[in-house]
Parts: sequence; structure tokens; C-alpha cells
Amino acid sequence: MTEHTLSPQQVEAALKDIDQLAQKEYGLPLAQLLKSDDAGPRMQRLAGVILKKPFAEPKKPGPYNPTGASRSWHWDAERLDNPALAGTPEHELLKQLRDAQGGHGWGYLLDVTHEAGLMYVVGKWLKARMDADPKSFRQCYYEPTSPEVDLVLNVANLLPYASALAGLVGAPVLAVNLALILAKFGYEKLTDPPPQPEP
Repeated sequence: MTEHTLSPQQVEAALKDIDQLAQKEYGLPLAQLLKSDDAGPRMQRLAGVILKKPFAEPKKPGPYNPTGASRSWHWDAERLDNPALAGTPEHELLKQLRDAQGGHGWGYLLDVTHEAGLMYVVGKWLKARMDADPKSFRQCYYEPTSPEVDLVLNVANLLPYASALAGLVGAPVLAVNLALILAKFGYEKLTDPPPQPEP
């Protein structure tokens, strides 16, 4: 496991970024979103948005919108090959996900059109990495830590876990978002499959 040491200021900045994103996507501040009935799926989707948005364009959501998001994100394949975006934490993580599927181009990820579906791909990959280091991760996250939103949003609580996750995913804001999911909903929430549209 590679661990980054995030500062409290980095975690606070990431929480502000996630709060702003929650307001843009759902019209709710983060603390209120975490208390909503759809908090789990919404937080999973926000993780997918964080990873996807440098390589996608926001558009009006289609008729299938299970979390009530104000927009959907559509891949811009050219951005995945843009040298200016290569080397960013998000690009490096997407490359790892691509390579885990055999490294045959971006087609596999481009087929994952929904942000929650992208989080499911990340979750499966991340859970496999976490299971390989159970002392650091599984024992910490197997049970939800607390349903209290104020405790979940406590920087001191999030700092060690967000730092460990940053070593895997690279981007502090994504690491903090994932730490929030794990702290509030538990370890297994990482691999909850996204909802499927009605047939």
C-alpha cells in the first residue's frame, strides 16, 4: 500500500469541493445530502462525477435519473488522450482501471455511461486493493463508524483514512469522498451495484 499524508487543510479543502459539487448536482449542501434518503447512492455517484468530470461534459439528465441529479456527464473520448490531462490523478486512476481490464484502449470505460456505474468499477478495483491489506483497511471499515453526520464530517476522523485512500486513488478530493462513503455506510458499500432502469 502507498500512503499519502494529507493535511487537515487538504481534507477541509476537499470537503468544501464536495460540498460545492453536492450543491451543483443536487441543490443540497453536503451535510444535508448525507442526511437524505438517497445519501448512499448520491455519494457513490458524486465519487464517479469527481473522477469523470475532467474527461466529460455536463448535460441535462435523461429520463433515467434515480438519484435526482441536476445533470449527467458524457464522456469526451478526446480528453482521455489529451496530453495536458495525462498525469493528473484522475487520469492515472482511469489508466489503472483500463489496464486492469487488459489495457485494450478506453472502450471498456467509455461503455460505463453512468457516474454511479463508474463508481462501481472503481469500488470493485479499490476493494480488491483494500482486501490485500486488511490491517489498514478492512478492520477499519467493515462496520459503519457512526450514523452521526457531524462525526462523519469531522476532519480528524477522516484524515487517516482519507490519507490511506489517497495513496490508492491519488486525488485528495476523491479520497475524502470515498472516506465519507466508508465512514457513513461501511466497507461493503464500495461495491454496491448501481441501480438498473426498469425494463
